[in-house]
Amino acid sequence: MPDGLIWKMAFGASIGDSILFEHHAMAVPLHRDRRGSAHSRGYGVRWRKARLRFLAEHPLCVMCERRGVISAAAIVDHIIPHKGDAALFWDENNWQGLCITDANSVKQAQERSGHLRGADVNGMPIDPSHHWHARGG
Repeated sequence: MPDGLIWKMAFGASIGDSILFEHHAMAVPLHRDRRGSAHSRGYGVRWRKARLRFLAEHPLCVMCERRGVISAAAIVDHIIPHKGDAALFWDENNWQGLCITDANSVKQAQERSGHLRGADVNGMPIDPSHHWHARGG
């Protein structure tokens, strides 16, 4: 069998984020049809430069810091998903530095559930809307 051919995936079955056909060069991300390319969504050269500058100014993961952990930020996350809103996309007050682990797990779980999971070193929930942070009570 020639190198580069993928025979075990027939009929466009999916693995992860890609649909595999007979040749790996034909792999197409599933989300491209829905969301368009990264460049068309604003993640071009201007974004890459802004991202590098932001990470240089904010080198630590904010979610790790809330837990009392020091970890390097590698991702610039939009706190409020911009959903194509250019003003929200470029609003640096809506950016936060995240480590890869938090960007790929904690943040995505928060967006799905609406709640930030986890606790700081004292055992207090890091979600400011958690009922343990309610005044009065």
